[in-house]
Amino acid sequence: MAVHLPLSIEAQTEAHVLMLAPNNIFSPANGSPIISPSQDIVLGTYYITTDREGDKGEFKVFNSPQEAFVAYEVGKIAMHSRIFVRLTDRTEIVPDDKSGPQPISDISWKQFEEHKKRLNAEYVPQAKPVPTKKHPGFKSTVILTTVGRCIFNDILPKATPFYNYALPSKGASRVIADTYATLGRPATIDLLDNMKALGFKRSTLAGLSFGVTDIRAPESKERILDEGQKKADRIEKASKNPSDRAQSPTRNVTPSSSTSGATPASRSPKI
Repeated sequence: MAVHLPLSIEAQTEAHVLMLAPNNIFSPANGSPIISPSQDIVLGTYYITTDREGDKGEFKVFNSPQEAFVAYEVGKIAMHSRIFVRLTDRTEIVPDDKSGPQPISDISWKQFEEHKKRLNAEYVPQAKPVPTKKHPGFKSTVILTTVGRCIFNDILPKATPFYNYALPSKGASRVIADTYATLGRPATIDLLDNMKALGFKRSTLAGLSFGVTDIRAPESKERILDEGQKKADRIEKASKNPSDRAQSPTRNVTPSSSTSGATPASRSPKI
């Protein structure tokens, strides 16, 4: 393996300015992050940012994320329990992967109305009151989230919004891109280091793994394999005919086998 040393001043300048890793966070082709979480890092961040209905301590109320951390450590709530937490250091929230940052008070009002509807099926959700001179309006910063999402957002710079949804690989890349657009390169590099440490730690503590039985085969797998086998049998039978011996059976069987074998995998749903 060759090792290239930049000897001239021009080559050293190019290595520092153009080739150095901190200067190549985003692809010049499309602007997407080159350095993005993958594998165990994504597994850990996605695990802690998912929610689950009916978990221990659901809908408990906490005055700050730190209170929620303590409640999780002592076993009062679970990692994926939906809880109400007051956010004192953020002004905006990203509620899902298709929305941009929104004021916390707007999301808080919407979630309160949904929770009232959840408790009373006959309740009719109300519109958020408009601020007036006599009444400042609804200013709450209490949102429905999980302690895992609080843990993830705790590593983000305070100038970024609170990401309140499950973060797969694309979601983590979005967080990186938003941080770079808001705070620049130094903060983004720190975020990448923190996200790597958090992802590895939480995926290890979760004890998650994938086995062959976790892969879901499509219902059409047997049909596709049968069709491929029948086609291969026909080609093999035809090859024994003296008039068809000039044509290689292997050349015909190989595409049939590869197609029947690849189609179930390509149609298998992602997990």
